[in-house]
Amino acid sequence: KKGRPYRYTYCLTSTCAASPMHKLLKVDMVDLSQKVWTPEPYEFLGEPLFVAKKGAQAGDAEDDGYVVSILLNGRTKTTEFLVFHADDVEKGPLCRVPLPTYLPHALHGTWTPEFVPSQAEIEEAWSKVPTSLG
Repeated sequence: KKGRPYRYTYCLTSTCAASPMHKLLKVDMVDLSQKVWTPEPYEFLGEPLFVAKKGAQAGDAEDDGYVVSILLNGRTKTTEFLVFHADDVEKGPLCRVPLPTYLPHALHGTWTPEFVPSQAEIEEAWSKVPTSLG
């Protein structure tokens, strides 16, 4: 057996398969209930991460903490750092902290400051992806 049992997962979702994922989704893996927060149509979230509250102990509620993410505003080309209560993400962020620099949209976190591909590099990479895996 690998890993540890867990009850909640936090991920991104979208209403349209052709658009970037932008909604924050919390799924209860026991009863399969879902809670979702939807930003403005021109705002896009990055990978959500769970952060336990300071002083968290074994036996505390699994969602007793925070979910953090970055948010790209497609209209203004600005980025914010968002903090949500993990137990009630549908209420929206507790705070939105403007970042001093624009971070391009990405599904997963990228922690290498030297790596920011140009649009041409992204398009070239996608052109090499097969359209069918069969």
